[in-house]
Amino acid sequence: MKARGTYFVPIAYLVDWIQENGHLPPFYEQKMKDVSAVEKANAKRAIAAHVKVALGTHAAVYPHGLNAHELELYVDQFGMSPLAAIQTGTLNAADLMGWSAKVGALEPANGQTSSQ
Repeated sequence: MKARGTYFVPIAYLVDWIQENGHLPPFYEQKMKDVSAVEKANAKRAIAAHVKVALGTHAAVYPHGLNAHELELYVDQFGMSPLAAIQTGTLNAADLMGWSAKVGALEPANGQTSSQ
């Protein structure tokens, strides 16, 4: 992925949310634990290798408004810096979508600086 500049979109919070709230039958609960352990180990490896990461969610699966927890997982479970996690949902997501000229930057409104 790194060599080709391919983006990785972990969607890790979905796994945690389903494990906590999904009320899965025991067989599927165990399968979710097993699969998520591999997914999280692979995410750590990809992030440590500096594969490009963009924020993405399956927000329709869990209640709207919880998708920022994805960034928390990037930092707390995958070792990403807080700034890099924020960039997954701003600069990187805009780049992945081909929208960098329109969105993705955190800038003061109307060209104002913080000293104005």
